[in-house]
Amino acid sequence: MDDLEHASQSDKDAAVASAARNQSRARVTSAILIVVVLLCGFLISMHLAGRIAAPIVAATENLKRMSNGDLSGRMVTNANDEIGEMSRHFNAFADDIERVIRSVRSGATALAGASGQMAATAASLSQGTSDQAASVQQTTASLEQMSASITQNADNSRATELAALGGAKDA
Repeated sequence: MDDLEHASQSDKDAAVASAARNQSRARVTSAILIVVVLLCGFLISMHLAGRIAAPIVAATENLKRMSNGDLSGRMVTNANDEIGEMSRHFNAFADDIERVIRSVRSGATALAGASGQMAATAASLSQGTSDQAASVQQTTASLEQMSASITQNADNSRATELAALGGAKDA
């Protein structure tokens, strides 16, 4: 019986030792599995963060360029998710802004041309008015000279008439 107890004890000790080894392996395996899961989670979160941040950084850079007057910035997108939709809306916004700015520039150019034409017309009118005023002054001066000549002729006629009447009385 001692042999049976001894054999039973030895099987029991082997089972306890095996269970302790299995528990130790399970702890190591669990620790490795936790580290691998955490590492995978970190890598996935970095990938997602980069995928989200890159288009936002690109949009920010394009907006900076637009604020400095360069309206050619567009976002490149192949995605069909929210980031892709944001990129397409940004590009449509940039196209609209560029079209409006071109229209304003075209209008300003046309306005500058029309303003130049109006200035030239006003200068021409001013010159014509000045020429007419000078012509009126010359006509007025000529009329005054004619009036003075007519007055002098009338005075001379009266003097001649008086002289003729005086000569006729004397004769």
